[in-house]
Amino acid sequence: MSASALPLTDADAARRAAAAILRESRFHNPSVPRPLHGVLHDIGDGIAAVGHAVTHAVDHVGRIFPGGAVAVWVVLGLALIAAIAFGARRHSRRALLRESRRVGRRAGGVERAADLEREAARAERDGRFEDAVWLSFRAGLARLAEAGAIRTARSTPNGELARTLRSPDFDALARRFDEIAYGAAPAGSTDAEEARRRWSAVVGGSTRS
Repeated sequence: MSASALPLTDADAARRAAAAILRESRFHNPSVPRPLHGVLHDIGDGIAAVGHAVTHAVDHVGRIFPGGAVAVWVVLGLALIAAIAFGARRHSRRALLRESRRVGRRAGGVERAADLEREAARAERDGRFEDAVWLSFRAGLARLAEAGAIRTARSTPNGELARTLRSPDFDALARRFDEIAYGAAPAGSTDAEEARRRWSAVVGGSTRS
């Protein structure tokens, strides 16, 4: 073997040794388990597919909708805002119902009219007119129950109460209460004032009859 072949052989051996060293695990990032990778990837694909579908639908509707795709996006945005507002109002009504029940528990499990009237007055002062209307309604029913004009203030449907009381003021109160409490109609200071005035007439009329 010639002397010139020896350095070439040594160079090949050195490269093989270096390659073997670089293949060792200390030169590579460890494999970390990712159990949610597939699930998250599928969720991401699903969201992207929905987004593409919505965009395609908006573009399609925008061709025939006045104002084009921009107007369609505006309408969708307004609808989303309205849905969020409606959900917030329903949450507010549920919170108010819990408060009304809490007031009743403080009174030994019975909703006392005086307690509810104070809560209604506080809500009106704070500008929470929807709460004021709700609490005024509960207070009025409690007054009627305390006077013996109705059997119970909690479980009797408004329709049955209307047939029992035969009061135009109660009919107006019940109608407006349903609009505010269940129809998401906005309540204002006039509603709170009207509730106080009409309930005074209803309770006064029931006690005189």
